Amino acid sequence: MSCDFRGNDLSNALTSSERCGGKCGETQGCTHFTWTGYSGGTCWMKSGAVSKTDAFSTNDPNMVCGVVNGGQQGAIQWNGNNWAKSCDFRGNDLFNVRVSAELCGGKCVETQGCTHFTWTPYNGGTCWMKSGAVSKSDAVPTNDPNMICGVLENSNSDWTRVWEDNFDWNGGVDPNRWEFDVGGDGWGNNEQQYYTNNRLENARCELFPGSTNGRLIVEARRENMGNKQYTSARLKSKVKWTYGRLQIRAKLPDGRGLWPALWMLPEKQTYSNTYWPDNGEIDLMEQVGYDPLRVVSTVHTQAYNHMKGNQPTNSIIVNDAVTNFKIYTLDWNVDKIEMFVGDDANPFANRILVWNKQGDWTQWPFDKPFFILINIAVGGSWGGSQGIDNNIFPRRMEIDWIIKDENRQSKDYGFVHFETQEAVDNAIDKLNGMLLGGKKIYVVRCKPHNQEADSEKALKFTDLIITNFDDRLDKQILSEIFFKSKGFGFCSFENPEEAKQAVEALNGYSIGDTQLYVVGYTKKKLNAKT
Repeated sequence: MSCDFRGNDLSNALTSSERCGGKCGETQGCTHFTWTGYSGGTCWMKSGAVSKTDAFSTNDPNMVCGVVNGGQQGAIQWNGNNWAKSCDFRGNDLFNVRVSAELCGGKCVETQGCTHFTWTPYNGGTCWMKSGAVSKSDAVPTNDPNMICGVLENSNSDWTRVWEDNFDWNGGVDPNRWEFDVGGDGWGNNEQQYYTNNRLENARCELFPGSTNGRLIVEARRENMGNKQYTSARLKSKVKWTYGRLQIRAKLPDGRGLWPALWMLPEKQTYSNTYWPDNGEIDLMEQVGYDPLRVVSTVHTQAYNHMKGNQPTNSIIVNDAVTNFKIYTLDWNVDKIEMFVGDDANPFANRILVWNKQGDWTQWPFDKPFFILINIAVGGSWGGSQGIDNNIFPRRMEIDWIIKDENRQSKDYGFVHFETQEAVDNAIDKLNGMLLGGKKIYVVRCKPHNQEADSEKALKFTDLIITNFDDRLDKQILSEIFFKSKGFGFCSFENPEEAKQAVEALNGYSIGDTQLYVVGYTKKKLNAKT
């Protein structure tokens, strides 16, 4: 009870909650369902492979959801609890490799991001490695006794839902989650719209007809406001994140002159100066209305951007991008950004862009919190390059839902000061790229924001930033690196429990002739009242 499954509505029927599961079982293609009190009691039957972990909680104690057991899924006989014959997992291919069936599971274990796999006799034996949270109930039976599929243990536990917005109501957006950029100054791109502030005509939530599921509507309109001939909305999330998986289910507009985008900017300007794009930009999806089926993903940095003509970017054709909802996915970790577009059956069907960590902050500023932006621009240097068709308005972009998941990747970081340049060089040489507790840590020089990267002072700077470290540090490693140093540092953990573990593990260690002291530290709040 008090649960729901998103989208995928096959059909609906007026019935009691007790009979909803039976209705689903009688309906061809129905694999799961949601019952609501709408219209006296409605059973929403849904299709597609799901598991119970795909359900999400609601605030309505009368809502009921369920998964139909048995049927084809029951025909799969799992061996050793994690693999079976004559089965397959749809889509989500990371890549494939020629290998025997016995070695396919091991290859998945060795491959970063692989959570499940399928082996087929194709080309003498091919292991198809796949990503994403799945369960055994997502496997589909086949008629080929030579096919094998499997799930790595604990693959589901790698990802945890930390934030979502489903827009399941009529009215304005949630002010606790969203705020608005307002104005009509062109936004650096010669854009022709005026962005309004929480105006329902430009940004609102609407329920789908006959459903309790809703969506966000961002609408561009032809009307005069703020010395502009068009209005629209530009929303930005109040929450910010570093690393994880962001997914947005959206249907795009078309029409010459439109420029919709799903993208991210940093919360703070921590590198170089405050001018774009020194601190980075992640464009999960951009599209221009005169080429509406082309979806573009891009990253911008100081070293790589469109002003230099070398920005990392790629595009693919999505034939139903403006007629159907598609899922746009950003996977972002400490050393890689990947962007995908797909559908409900396979959100990872098409990888648009991958950008690997390289160099210093001028090439990779993506190590700090970013927020989400959703907007439709009108005109502009790109969107308006073919002119604006004034007959298309109003035009809307629809967002069904937005979710943010995090895995067990550490986001811990620390700043450490050393007395000598030699100690800094030793720390970088010994620690940078090292695996600690199964996680790679990164150590780079830390300098004042207004200091140029190639200055003499920067080369001699004795502060380091250490990111992604694990609290299970090895005493021998610490001794080898720091025994000559009188350095000190502040290290931040994601939660108090991890910090407590670090204090218990490290406080009192003798490193060379020096004893290490590790204590808890709380930042003082400005204007705090006692």
